[in-house]
Amino acid sequence: MVDQQRQRLDPALDDPATSGRTPTGELRRRTWPVVVAGMLLGTAPFVAGLVIDVAHGWLPLGDDAVIAERSWLALGSHGPLLGQLTLATAHGHPTYDLGPLLYWLLAVPVHVDPVQGALWGAALWSTVAVAVTVVAAHRATGPVGALVAGAIFPVLAAGIPLVALDPTWNPSIGLCWYVATAAAGIATATGHRWWFPVLVLTGSVAAQCHLSLAGSMPLLLPVALVVGVAGERRGERRAWFAPIGAGLAVAVGCWVATVVQQLTGHPGNLTALATATGSGADVGWVGALHTLGTALGIPPLWWRQIERFTFHEFVAIYTTGSIPIAVMAEVAVAAVAVVAWRTGRRALAATAVVSLTLSAAVVAVVAHFPLADILALGYTVRPAYVVGMLTWTVVSWAVVVAAAALLRRARHSRLHGRPVSTPSAPGTRGRTRARVAMTTIAGSLAAVGLVAVAVVAERSDATVPVQAATAVQVRAVDAAVRPLATGRPIVLHIAPDPSLPPGGLEQLALEFGVLWLAHTQGYSVRLPDVAADSIGPEAAPAAGIPSVTVTFAHGRPVASLSASTSSAT
Repeated sequence: MVDQQRQRLDPALDDPATSGRTPTGELRRRTWPVVVAGMLLGTAPFVAGLVIDVAHGWLPLGDDAVIAERSWLALGSHGPLLGQLTLATAHGHPTYDLGPLLYWLLAVPVHVDPVQGALWGAALWSTVAVAVTVVAAHRATGPVGALVAGAIFPVLAAGIPLVALDPTWNPSIGLCWYVATAAAGIATATGHRWWFPVLVLTGSVAAQCHLSLAGSMPLLLPVALVVGVAGERRGERRAWFAPIGAGLAVAVGCWVATVVQQLTGHPGNLTALATATGSGADVGWVGALHTLGTALGIPPLWWRQIERFTFHEFVAIYTTGSIPIAVMAEVAVAAVAVVAWRTGRRALAATAVVSLTLSAAVVAVVAHFPLADILALGYTVRPAYVVGMLTWTVVSWAVVVAAAALLRRARHSRLHGRPVSTPSAPGTRGRTRARVAMTTIAGSLAAVGLVAVAVVAERSDATVPVQAATAVQVRAVDAAVRPLATGRPIVLHIAPDPSLPPGGLEQLALEFGVLWLAHTQGYSVRLPDVAADSIGPEAAPAAGIPSVTVTFAHGRPVASLSASTSSAT
């Protein structure tokens, strides 16, 4: 009844371009080139990053090597049940990301190409996230939405170049699937029922890639579902039963490993995480609102390249962001959601609701972030980055809609002497204007893609040479150690390499890179210290295993074999 009254008040609501409803088959056929353009725009930085990495002889190092190793193990009978090791600790117990979906996605690429499969496999799955985002946006909002959705990824790559230069890293690929989750949430909230199982899948991948992305899922899934069902007529709500059932089935498949580990682990990972985050001082709500103010402020966080922030600029995110701006922006988005819903602009209302939901989740995650794990706080900037873009999109969209309505009323008032709420049928002039507008939008967003590619290439000059130098040393250490491998595992001790930048991260990158390269060369390496926590018991030293020590003389590794270890190191 409400829909019928709205349609009588404004017949233009029947037009999918203005109402946000599902485009007709004819409209979809006419606008499929726009979807392709959006996908090409979104994938451009990933292609550029992949070419740069391969040209510099990319090898999985550090966390990437751990991801490659655990992805290899995923196809075995004792595959990992959880994700990457986190910086959080719970009374001495290591804690992990929530699940192994990232390893499942990369298992086949790593087996096909052990050396670089983790790289191109992650780039491929990132482009799948781009495709999901663009198609969902097109489904919910039309061709302009598809182009804007594709432009999100170049903006991400320009501000966070590691998204394209290191897609294997779990925060990078996870952020791409986080964006896809937001788009699938908008499509679900708009009333496209079979996007709900897609929302469950994309949300599960993002949540299992990194803890900083997991807090949004428990809020977004039910909110998108409730808004989607609420927008249907009573007789049509039963049609949601099958998509909801499919979504539950997808959830079972995605989270069964996490549940099994929780029931069989001592302690379970969920219990350990609750213990780690439930004690001690937190950042608090004031710091969380400062963070939201930074994300939504002027200039917004997404307008800056956060990987170049100094320590003081990083701290300023959580301490100096404008709380009034954060509050006013969220109130404005809430008002847009209410007005858009009441006037039948369902797509705009759904986008505003998803924006509010993700903003609330970011605030909650930052507010409850333990200060004891302050080194990991920077990861929360990434979802805040996306929330800032989504909020600005909603506000800009609302301004354009309001301005168009005012201009339309003024034009009809001038022509007919009175305001007319129903626009006239578009003619040749209207179609020409639409083509000009679409061409202008496409050209502008293409420029965004080119700028992003240029930024990724420029940023690679600062990051890729360091990685390439480490990869060269990894290959040199492998060549020195391999003759000493006698068909059984060896415990490898690597002295700090003076030719590499000092610091623990560079040392871990070297050690884990050698471990994975040894795996691809057919011999087994065990590492002391954190290897067992990061990869699993199979990477830990054990009694009776010979030890190999690597030192560096004039930048060249020298390996020496010592007696078998008498006990685990």
